[in-house]
Amino acid sequence: MLEKSNVSSELKTAIQEKGYETLTAVQTLVLEQQNEAKDLLVSSQTGSGKTLAYGLSISNDILQNFIQSNNALTALIVTP
Repeated sequence: MLEKSNVSSELKTAIQEKGYETLTAVQTLVLEQQNEAKDLLVSSQTGSGKTLAYGLSISNDILQNFIQSNNALTALIVTP
């Protein structure tokens, strides 16, 4: 599922332990290398996996910043 992505191995394990086996189309697109370090606006059907896609796409930055900034807020996702 996440083998070729830049998601940390710890997060990959946690996601698999929650029962996720494959990425949805929107998750695959968001995690493509060409989209790394870009701001994205994603529109997709309810239930398509957008929330996890957002989380996965910023997970490495969040984890690194969280450690370096002594637990400070490092990301904000706004949804309707």
